[in-house]
Amino acid sequence: MPLPLGHATLGLVAYEATRDKTSAPRWWVVGFTVAVLANLPDIDVVIGLICKANGWAFHRGPTHSLAFSLICGLAASWACRTLPGLPRLHLRTCILIIQSHIIADLVQGGPVSVFWPFQLQWAGGHIGWSGVLGSVVFEVFNDFKLIIAAGLVAVSIRIIRQPPESLRPIARVLFPSRDSS
Repeated sequence: MPLPLGHATLGLVAYEATRDKTSAPRWWVVGFTVAVLANLPDIDVVIGLICKANGWAFHRGPTHSLAFSLICGLAASWACRTLPGLPRLHLRTCILIIQSHIIADLVQGGPVSVFWPFQLQWAGGHIGWSGVLGSVVFEVFNDFKLIIAAGLVAVSIRIIRQPPESLRPIARVLFPSRDSS
């Protein structure tokens, strides 16, 4: 399963695919906001650690559902519209960033409660504080291929949207309906 850095990278791809040109005040603010939203479904790991000293106690339950992504997407888009300093993220962008986490966990296998409250599944097992922190710090290399692939997709999206001056003639041929100037 992807770890926080992998989820953040997938969230950045979702952001890049849905962003508009006015949504980025500073790159680091956007990156931080997207990373938080992309990892939000794993708040259940923190809740499990605090309540039961087991990060898997509630993992992949309600926080990994479409309902959670819609509710948190609404709250996040409201916060992005009203709080100064946050990037202006649209509702669809916030929802898609959160859903990128759910989709990645679903693709990687294991139980995911996508249709909660009609379906409830848990990851099962036991992992304590040291196991969670150890996997986040020392297993980040497991996401290396995912990070490279997602980075290439994000760069490709950006080039297609706003090609550099040297690629604009090619972009006009490949994407004649898009304004590439």
